[in-house]
Amino acid sequence: ALELELSHDDSRLYVSCSNKNQVRVFDTETGDSLATLMTGMMPWHMQLTDDGSKLYVANRGDSENSSSVTVVDIATNETLTLQDDSMNMLHGCALSKNNNLLVVTSPGSGSAYIYDTETNSLLHTVNLSDGTEQPPMPTGVAIEK
Repeated sequence: ALELELSHDDSRLYVSCSNKNQVRVFDTETGDSLATLMTGMMPWHMQLTDDGSKLYVANRGDSENSSSVTVVDIATNETLTLQDDSMNMLHGCALSKNNNLLVVTSPGSGSAYIYDTETNSLLHTVNLSDGTEQPPMPTGVAIEK
């Protein structure tokens, strides 16, 4: 277990299991396992939409596999993968106030990626370097709401 995310009504606990490439879902009242969601390689940080309909998972990947974002439809447990060849070692993820934008950070590329959550398309890649030789290595991300 790496990261924990509670549903907004506190009824479900989402646990990213990096070594298993999955997120496990538990009932918080009973402790029962509700689902196992397959993700990309090494799921890291997660973010639920405000209405609890989707879960976004930043998959860290490894040196041979590029990173990705898994989008889970909570009602059906169906998944969609968002990927860009420049993403490397994804870490943090955050949703905008109205959940229309997803920002994920990449310590490996020194960038932040901004996705449109309605079209699941990459809108912008933001290079966070300040021009020095030291890479920025962005990890966590927060969006002021």
